[in-house]
Amino acid sequence: MGRKKKPLPPRVKRMRRQGQLASAQSWLPKYSGKNVLKGYCKHFGVDWRCAAAELQMLGVKIDPAYLAMRKRTDAEKTRQIRERTQRQEAEENAHWHPYTDPFTAYLAGDLAALHDLEQRGPANEDDVSDRGDLPF
Repeated sequence: MGRKKKPLPPRVKRMRRQGQLASAQSWLPKYSGKNVLKGYCKHFGVDWRCAAAELQMLGVKIDPAYLAMRKRTDAEKTRQIRERTQRQEAEENAHWHPYTDPFTAYLAGDLAALHDLEQRGPANEDDVSDRGDLPF
């Protein structure tokens, strides 16, 4: 038997701009929600910038203050994500040490590095051995 085919997503979410504009002309009079921009985004599966541009092409008036607020919100989210990523990278770099396995950290007497290496676990499956292969 062949592989089972997955069903396609809804037709309105597969359309390109020209198809969406044609479909939106009949969709707009039927829309009964409060926020036409949000409804357009959800119905056609596009982001708010694309929805705003297409709605303006269709002659729908959208408050410029609302668009500016959405733009500021997106910029703030982007800034927060960037800061979180930098903070995580700084935390990872704070625990940097030159040792690759717990044994060398133990021999050097660096207990903080030893603890960090043990928390991370083995780098590969060859390091899982309990050092029975050493001559002493």
